Amino acid sequence: MKINKTDAISGRRLGSACFLAFFIVVLSAVGLASSRGDRRWHRWEFAAALSGSFSLLDTTYYHDYSPQVYNYTVTDLDSLVNQHVNIKGKNALGVEFKANTFIGERIGIQFLGDFHDSQLWGTDNFAQSKLRFSFKPYPDYQPAIINRNEWFAMKDTEGHLRQKTFSLNILARFPLDWRINLDISGGVSLFLYSGKAEPIGYIYHSFEHFIFVSIPYGFDFSIPATTTLGANIGEELNVSLGRHVFLYAAFRYYHSFTGSSEIKLISDLNSASEDREWIATVQERLNLGPLKIKPSFYSMKIGLGLGF
Repeated sequence: MKINKTDAISGRRLGSACFLAFFIVVLSAVGLASSRGDRRWHRWEFAAALSGSFSLLDTTYYHDYSPQVYNYTVTDLDSLVNQHVNIKGKNALGVEFKANTFIGERIGIQFLGDFHDSQLWGTDNFAQSKLRFSFKPYPDYQPAIINRNEWFAMKDTEGHLRQKTFSLNILARFPLDWRINLDISGGVSLFLYSGKAEPIGYIYHSFEHFIFVSIPYGFDFSIPATTTLGANIGEELNVSLGRHVFLYAAFRYYHSFTGSSEIKLISDLNSASEDREWIATVQERLNLGPLKIKPSFYSMKIGLGLGF
């Protein structure tokens, strides 16, 4: 899947919208700073926000396997196929829910939940096949040594990754004005993700009517539910709109450790077939290794909250 002009414009629009929302809150804060009053201290705060997530996912799936050559006259086979599949995450919109509980006016504990679904992309995917074997060709069937090196371009990466990130943070609050607070918080995060992507390649080698053929197949695959740990740190500007209501904008970085997923083939992209016997045979022959992913991301948020 090529990254076209529309994708680039969408990414810029997402970034522009998030920055604009952030600065609207900043300008609101400046406008309110000239007023005076008495803001109540709340022990509990609950809030929800629209978030723009900027994915840092960038990995390559490397996989080697030894294919077969389907012909009864082939002996002493030495074979290797290696494939490279590049996987990156796109920016996405999502939501955040949070709860703050304070043990004083300026120190508290924060619970965060971030939810978004990122599209996956990648280019320059390929598979390379190296074969060396003995063959007895028609009509004299005298042994011959065959060496074949082939390179196959694979389709671009497509898919999606559904992410849920839960965080437990320590929060410090710094009053800037009677209506305006700056919060800085950080702590541990639990990343949960699952999804679906393509392609995984499989090269079928055979002799048909004494002519050697190589047929590349592509499969989509599932990324099962996977968890990994990490950390987060961020800052938030919140502005009181009344006795219990506040508006806030935040910027946060989520850093994850590498997660490992045992991927499973779903269907044959060449024929759109979900023949379970054929797919199980290919899955066994490929002997797929785990997919390593670091689902780190930045996020910008704007939302409303209630304090009690």
